[in-house]
Amino acid sequence: MCVASVLKAERERVGMTQKQLGSKIRASVSTVRAYEQGTRRMPADVVRQAIRELKSPRLAFECCNGCECNVIVPPWLGAVDCHPLTQITSLAEEVDEVRDALKSLDLRNKRRPQDLSAQDRAALEFAIEQALDLVPSVIMAAVSWCEVYGMDFMGLRRRQLAKLDNRGYVGGEKAA
Repeated sequence: MCVASVLKAERERVGMTQKQLGSKIRASVSTVRAYEQGTRRMPADVVRQAIRELKSPRLAFECCNGCECNVIVPPWLGAVDCHPLTQITSLAEEVDEVRDALKSLDLRNKRRPQDLSAQDRAALEFAIEQALDLVPSVIMAAVSWCEVYGMDFMGLRRRQLAKLDNRGYVGGEKAA
């Protein structure tokens, strides 16, 4: 999907008209229509406001995935069963796969690329792939739980970011 179609789908999901959304994001009906048709690009401040007004992590995901710089935010996994019990099972399986991959690593005294054997490199690449698989599973589980139980995912995400900032993890450079 693209940002335009997700914006329209999310607006319709919450039962809002183009005029109602326009008043909330300070845009005319014709501008909202152009955003939804993909003939006009939404500025970042309008995107943030639309995400807040629609309470839509899905729109946030789509916008992030449209950015060339995105290497972290996974695509929206629309074909995934979002039932909370399914998500718990899936997440537990992904965690087990990461744990097993990490247990197979032996990186003691191996700090440089030339210290790795071919087997070490293969095991490390596999562990990285498994860890990266965990990211969309965690996020999709959190989003689905919020949707099913009426919680504000974006608000919880802001709290998480504040917690990381308070712990001093954000913004500073740490020595390796």
